[in-house]
Amino acid sequence: MDLYLIRHGESTANRDHVHAAWLPMPLTEAGVKQAQAVGKLLKDIPFDRFYCSDVLRTAQTFDHAFGEDHPREYSTLLREANSGEFAGKSFAKCLEEFGEEYTRIRETWAFECMGGESAETLIGRGAAFLRQMEALPEDVKYVAAVSHGGLMLAIAAHLMHQPMCRFPMLVSNCGVCVLRLDREKHQWRIVHWNVSGKLMQNNATDGH
Repeated sequence: MDLYLIRHGESTANRDHVHAAWLPMPLTEAGVKQAQAVGKLLKDIPFDRFYCSDVLRTAQTFDHAFGEDHPREYSTLLREANSGEFAGKSFAKCLEEFGEEYTRIRETWAFECMGGESAETLIGRGAAFLRQMEALPEDVKYVAAVSHGGLMLAIAAHLMHQPMCRFPMLVSNCGVCVLRLDREKHQWRIVHWNVSGKLMQNNATDGH
């Protein structure tokens, strides 16, 4: 089974360098165009199942990529990292308020000290979503899931047994990462990383 993880298009939070977390941050005009472009890129993939984070920017990305009326299953497992008290604040404002401690928290994904999620919790959510995919019927061959950069990095870190703070592979807005499940060996591997982002020459940004 091939799992296509798709990061949402550029949101107002990405544009304004703000921690979005689970807040309802809409797509920008550029984000809408990115979503439409990734939809065209994936139009020939015969997806059997569709999943989407239940946050506004991922739902809007799904609408523009696959159609507003296209059926999907929303999953809270696919949400971005909960950045706690940082949510809704700009990176610059957080740095001004918390200084080097903010830099440490952000680099290590240690948002639990601000009332958010730890890196371990985020990785656990990603692993739980993979287990859900493993439980799908064997006739399911292609799955699309619209998610967030942080959650996608967490899944990759889980598969590569690396802490998130040391994982260098970022994901562009509407970047596509393809994972393949070997059902006999019960193993996942990364087949492609950030494909559409490269094709659209879109700069990689972090997933916070």
